[in-house]
Amino acid sequence: MPRWTNSSSQLDKDSEMLAWARQLASDVSQAQARHASVLSQPGAEGFQNAPVYSNYATGDERSSLMFGDNYPRLQHIKAKYDRNNVFNKWFPITPDASA
Repeated sequence: MPRWTNSSSQLDKDSEMLAWARQLASDVSQAQARHASVLSQPGAEGFQNAPVYSNYATGDERSSLMFGDNYPRLQHIKAKYDRNNVFNKWFPITPDASA
């Protein structure tokens, strides 16, 4: 993980590091696509349509992309246990309004 200080000579590192993180996320996504056969094995249900691996996300991805086929089920659970959306950090799930 790249780290840098906020010295005046390194103020432009934010955009450089964000570009690095996005490129890494893209590389991981491409590798995931090349190894799609792993996703068809038992235990990988729900992740076939999730194009982003959360540990390599840059933070601007939509939650529905992060959770793939599991998102509607998670919305239903969210409506049942967290109607007031208290837990809404990192990849917030919008509660199912029909639940």
